[in-house]
Parts: sequence; C-alpha cells; structure tokens
Amino acid sequence: MKILFFGGRCDFSKEAYDHLKAKGHDVKSEWATKRGQKVSQAALEWEGDLIISFLNYTILPKEILEKAPAINFHPGPPEHPGSGCMSWGLYEGQKIYGVTVHEVNEKVDAGKILKVRRFDISDCESREQLEHRAKTELLTLFYEYTEYTEWPREARKISEIDEMAEIDSDERYTEVLSRIRAFHTEKHPVHIMIGDKRFEYVPESD
Repeated sequence: MKILFFGGRCDFSKEAYDHLKAKGHDVKSEWATKRGQKVSQAALEWEGDLIISFLNYTILPKEILEKAPAINFHPGPPEHPGSGCMSWGLYEGQKIYGVTVHEVNEKVDAGKILKVRRFDISDCESREQLEHRAKTELLTLFYEYTEYTEWPREARKISEIDEMAEIDSDERYTEVLSRIRAFHTEKHPVHIMIGDKRFEYVPESD
C-alpha cells in the first residue's frame, strides 16, 4: 500500500513510521517541526492509497484530502479535540483520559471516530507525565489499528469476477464449491471451458 505519512519530529512518530515500513508499505513521510507548517510540493504531487497523520502539527489542505482516505491519531479523547487537549483534561480534573484515531476532513479533529483508547489519570500526574503516557498509549493504538483493521484496498474489477467464474478443469473440488457459492448467478453462471465448448453450472432443483 502507498501511504503518505505526516508525523511530528519525535521518537513516537518515528516508531510509527518505522512500523509501517516494516510491514512492507511504500511510505512517503512529511515531518512537521512547528505549528502552521505547510505541506511540501512533493506531498501535493503524491498519489496513493492512504494518508496518516500522527502527532502532526500540519493542517492537511483540501488538495491533500482529495487524494486518498485520511486518518489522524490524536493524543486526546474525543471530548478534547484540537490543541492543548492534555492541559484541558488536567485543568478540568478528569480522572480518565484517552487517545483517538479518527477520519480526517477539512475541519480540525471533526472526522468520524474510528477507535478510542482510554486510561486513568492519577491525582499527582503532571502535564509532562500525561503527555508521555498519552503518546505511549497513542503508539499502542496505532499498532492495534494498523494490525487488525482492514485498510482501504483497490476496487475489484469486473474482469476479476469473470476470471473467478471460469473454472479450470483441474481445479480442486473444494475450490469449485467455493467459486459456485461466491460467484454463481443465473445471469452470470460459473462455467468450465473444454475445447471450444462452454459448460455452465446448473443448480439442482428442489
């Protein structure tokens, strides 16, 4: 899969990037060092399958979001979108915090929520301590989401369906049954070609 990865200049973002590379994805990276940073021309010219934002300061413009589905890993729970999420959580005296992965749209931290990972906050936890814990939990959420979620894939083509409906003469019996169940219809029957003759599957009548 071709992925455009937007990350912050930190060890957590680097680990997330390395994880994608280790899984065999073709990953192009953009690293944000300050708030308000613009995307590069190379990113604007990128074409691929998925965009990932992880601890990223850059607000993704419409031109980027139109290229592929985009998801963001946010170091705060859904009730604290945007900046300063950890500070607001502590200021409001919350006992439970969390991190979130959500879809990205043109409004900051407003896309559909895909998964939340929550954890307790101790009464003596400082802002710096919560930040480290939140980023650690966010990386864990990243591993979980990228490991067990079915990611976007290229759309199947009609030609692939046609290929599956044509059975080879030496095909295994279990494979034939699976093809019949999955691909046979009255209008487009599963069939076998022997020479120039076409033999179509006909279900047994009740």
